[in-house]
Amino acid sequence: MLAESARGVLIFFSYAQQDRILRDRLEAHLSDLKYRGLISSWHDQQIQAGEQRAKQIAINLYKANIILLLISPSFMASDYCYSTEMQRAIERHTLQDADVIPILLRPVLFTGAPFAKLTALPSNGKPVASWRDRDSAFVNIAYGIERVALKYVQSQSTFRGTDRGTQELLTDPALLPLEETALKNKYYQEMLEVYKLVLWRSPFDGTALRGKGNALYELALYEEARKTFLDAIQYAPTAAAYTGLGNTCTVLQLHNEAVAAFKQAQALDPAFTLPFHNLIQSLLALGRTQEVELVRQRIKALGYEEEDV
Repeated sequence: MLAESARGVLIFFSYAQQDRILRDRLEAHLSDLKYRGLISSWHDQQIQAGEQRAKQIAINLYKANIILLLISPSFMASDYCYSTEMQRAIERHTLQDADVIPILLRPVLFTGAPFAKLTALPSNGKPVASWRDRDSAFVNIAYGIERVALKYVQSQSTFRGTDRGTQELLTDPALLPLEETALKNKYYQEMLEVYKLVLWRSPFDGTALRGKGNALYELALYEEARKTFLDAIQYAPTAAAYTGLGNTCTVLQLHNEAVAAFKQAQALDPAFTLPFHNLIQSLLALGRTQEVELVRQRIKALGYEEEDV
């Protein structure tokens, strides 16, 4: 069952096109797992021009370690999702060749569905759309996915080399963050120590610096997080590093720096999904209302509602 690659455990999204916005939001909440090299993900929007759609879906569905079924009325009504992707997923799960996780996006009846007996997320069985705070729902789901992904790595924190940085990091399941704030803080404290070890071995590892910055941010150590993201940008100027800096500067009310960081992230990777709510917050604080309207227009052009970003 172990098929881990250098890019991490492969996650396959099975979803209806009507749920693309919710899928995008879920994928954004899995970013920390990607930064740590724990997972990579695949969905049909990654199919390149000239590639056969059905073939690429079949290949990646077969390769995936974890298959997420994004359950909604649209998923249940889709013949391809229900009769093709879901059936193949259940077959692999039955053979213990992959883990299948139903993700409850929108309320729908599925009592007799083949996946009905599988453990679904969110853990309380409440569909994401029914949560007052959807971000909390997605965090709950991300924690659950992390628990499953960690089955594919060793049971203790270790490294498989000194020159691969955080891509070689393997996390102890005992450190899994739970819902409680105290345990969550303990988790990020542990991760902070791990990143410090990586940086002791490879002080110029931009990925490790970004991971350290993310841990500091989650621990509300914003000044130190800002300095760490700046170091990460010096050695690995990625869209993710600039976004981390932007988020941190928004909290610190360094709004000019935040806006500049978000714009640089977008310039480096136009496809990167920005935290638009933080960008809007900083622009409003600076009185740049015309730019706020442009951002809102862009949100609508991407097919989102402002409350979804």
